[in-house]
Amino acid sequence: MKTIQSRHLRMNDQQLREHIEALLFVEGAMSKKELAKLLDVALEQVESASVSLRDASAGRGIAVVDEGKTLELRTSPSVAEKIEALRREELSRELGK
Repeated sequence: MKTIQSRHLRMNDQQLREHIEALLFVEGAMSKKELAKLLDVALEQVESASVSLRDASAGRGIAVVDEGKTLELRTSPSVAEKIEALRREELSRELGK
């Protein structure tokens, strides 16, 4: 397992993925450059971690999506119908008040 050296943080690949995933959970989407700067790692390390995160999220309800310069945490297309039904139900309850 590779260890990432930085001025402020020392983390292995798994820890980097955890940090990125947590930041995306909070923010929804972030640029790769912003993640690299915030985590004090090389952009290439964010790129590598994003591939691992994307692959690990395949077949799950939440997906890490690489939009080129940004990473985004989204719900998977396979659950879109259920989420849309939930949103419609919530909206109709709000309108009925």
